[in-house]
Amino acid sequence: MKAALRVLLKLAQTASSTKNIAELLFCFDGVSEIPASAICWEQVTTDRLSARYAPLTRMARLFIEGATPDLTAGTGDGFAVLFDMNQLFEEYVGKQVQRITAERGLVTKLQSPKRHLALREGGAPCFELRPDIVVMDGGVHLSVIDTKWKRLKSNGTREDISSSDLYQMFAYAKQYQTACVILLYPHHLELGTWTPCRSSYRFREPGDSDESHTLHIASLPLDDLRSVRNHLKLMLDATTAALSRSWPGQVSLLHDSGVEPPPRR
Repeated sequence: MKAALRVLLKLAQTASSTKNIAELLFCFDGVSEIPASAICWEQVTTDRLSARYAPLTRMARLFIEGATPDLTAGTGDGFAVLFDMNQLFEEYVGKQVQRITAERGLVTKLQSPKRHLALREGGAPCFELRPDIVVMDGGVHLSVIDTKWKRLKSNGTREDISSSDLYQMFAYAKQYQTACVILLYPHHLELGTWTPCRSSYRFREPGDSDESHTLHIASLPLDDLRSVRNHLKLMLDATTAALSRSWPGQVSLLHDSGVEPPPRR
């Protein structure tokens, strides 16, 4: 166990991991230091009293020998790492959009800026809004992107987008006063050929001016991560092209994309 902790201490990359390993090594302070090459694994056995250490012993051997668990079934024990794909997809897309917009002189904020949907009697804000991705030019919100790790349907009514997701995007459009809100899903084969924007819907109320809010439905191919940034650039260019037409006061993201923006009305 001590030899395995020595290996892990060299591999630790965060302060919390280093601290935890150091604390465990302190528990083994009275145990002699031996090189990994001197361990006779065939002599490492457990009995009834030490059976609970057997999984740890097998795990320690993986670390010490630098072995990699295979994806196929076998006799050895291993470990699994599980990720929250909603969070992973959101953060991955957010970081990529930040890099793209930084090249264009814009700012992208993740999980901010916060807004509130309503006020209590007395004026206290409630029902917090915190969109995944907000693209900004100064104090102007150019676009709000919300990522959804869901399987978008190719032939359903409105692609079977849930009403709750639509209400959420309507709230973002109104509270952030942006002409462009985007629901972004992972692309899959059943959706057919990828396009920068699959469909668009306009949020408009009776008496609204021409400055309406548009919801874009888009998907992102993930089979080749090297192409993700290019797909996102095409998506941003396609979904924000209407900004210079409907909202002349807002800046289009097309200014360095190589695509001529549409003429303003």
